[in-house]
Amino acid sequence: MKRIVSKQELRSIMGGAAPTTPMKIHRCLNGQAKAFIEKSPLLFISTSDLAGHPTVSPKGDLPGFVRIENSSTLLIP
Repeated sequence: MKRIVSKQELRSIMGGAAPTTPMKIHRCLNGQAKAFIEKSPLLFISTSDLAGHPTVSPKGDLPGFVRIENSSTLLIP
């Protein structure tokens, strides 16, 4: 399989984003996102090391275990 090495190559294969995509991007949590987080019993935290290797860690508890400090800060135990 050929390795994709540029954004242009990816776009030539996958095409561009849907016209509605920008409407789904928010800098801060909106009411809908806050309501979802408050009801969710599960989240996934994704990080990567210096070499770019990703890891994903599931976290879960009763709904409400993640607290919303403000519209840009979550408190995760």
